[in-house]
Amino acid sequence: SKAIKDFDAIGFQDNLGEDVPRLGCSVGLDLQYVDKRVNTANSTSKIDTTNPIVRQVLSKRTILDQWLWRRARLDHAAQSPVHNE
Repeated sequence: SKAIKDFDAIGFQDNLGEDVPRLGCSVGLDLQYVDKRVNTANSTSKIDTTNPIVRQVLSKRTILDQWLWRRARLDHAAQSPVHNE
């Protein structure tokens, strides 16, 4: 898409171990990804995603995020020779 071409680099949350160092390198920084939670909530309450109503509401609230993630993944794969192997 046209919008993705405006970015010099793209990283994905589910691939931070590889993407953070690559993104750092693109701006001249030696960055290493550390899988550590910061500022985690003290609450132990969790959302019950097995509840169909909860799943429906979450799906509606995240539909733009889901579309953008899929589109960015497809566009990134199409432009990246590394991911096409």
